[in-house]
Amino acid sequence: MTYVVSGRELPRLEQPVRAEGAPVLVADPNYRLRIPVLGGTMGNVPVRRRSNVGSSTPDQKTVTGSPSLAREAGQRGIGFARLPGTRLEAERLRRHFAEEIVLGDAATEAEVRRRVHRPKVWHGSTHVFVLDDPELLLTRDRSGKVIGAHRWALLDNPLQRSGLALAGAQTAAEERPLPPEAGNGILTAYDITRMDLRGTFMTLAACKGARGFTRIGRGVMGLRSALVQAGVRTALLTLWPVDDFATAIFMERFYAHLLDENAAPDVALRQAQEYLRTVTVGQLQQTWFTEETLALLDEIANDAAREDLPQIHYWQAFVEENRRSRDREERLYASPRYWGAFVIQGSLQPLA
Repeated sequence: MTYVVSGRELPRLEQPVRAEGAPVLVADPNYRLRIPVLGGTMGNVPVRRRSNVGSSTPDQKTVTGSPSLAREAGQRGIGFARLPGTRLEAERLRRHFAEEIVLGDAATEAEVRRRVHRPKVWHGSTHVFVLDDPELLLTRDRSGKVIGAHRWALLDNPLQRSGLALAGAQTAAEERPLPPEAGNGILTAYDITRMDLRGTFMTLAACKGARGFTRIGRGVMGLRSALVQAGVRTALLTLWPVDDFATAIFMERFYAHLLDENAAPDVALRQAQEYLRTVTVGQLQQTWFTEETLALLDEIANDAAREDLPQIHYWQAFVEENRRSRDREERLYASPRYWGAFVIQGSLQPLA
């Protein structure tokens, strides 16, 4: 089964364009990217799951990259936490993406725009934000009675209410200066519509990338429609927040089927979901719960900002605990909340 933005997309699915550019992977952006100064950087916040920063919880909201909205984000305590699992994921997927891997400080808006031009695959491992319909701001008197309201006009376009967080996103939210190449730290859905992604298979390894806003006659507006407008032939998206480590395991398996075996996207999806649902601790002790994984997490910790260390220490403890576990038949990811969020949009034809 595949999802479409609207019925107008159906004819395009029958004869999808093929992209021939090198696959590109963007992961683990440095959300706290700053302008370098003598003696360090100008200045330098933490979740363990890849989030649609736009849900109702205060620490999982975000806004578009406009300076005024970034300032509003800072005032509301909105933040972008580092996702250590995305660096693990990138290392395990390296063989599929050769040298076209953009990480850390390099994962800026300018670099992504430069690298991403009709790639065969574009894999994005970062926070995705999807804001609800323009927030109705209420003004109340001391008794709590509503005495006025207005909407954020800048958020009226659905394509400006969803996007990807890149290097510098947290810095922009804190209203601190950014290097020019970082832009506003956000690649909105509107920005994506202006890119050439004809024939590209795109993965958004974060939450709620499949969400959007219904418009009569135009379908679901948001990231999904932006991908269609940019020419993406097929997209792997998620419907809710996904576990960082489970997603890394899932993605390694998914690309093995999609690229190594040239499986159809929906077939690769089902096989990867089945593997994640049934894999045991004993099997993962041979592949993921290893000393090599711990060594990579140590490298990530050595590079990390102080505010990000608690997340990294969490994953180190998680891997170490399961590496030593004697319950080798336990299935950590049997629940649908780990594997059920992933959906395919667009063409189901194999990439090759």
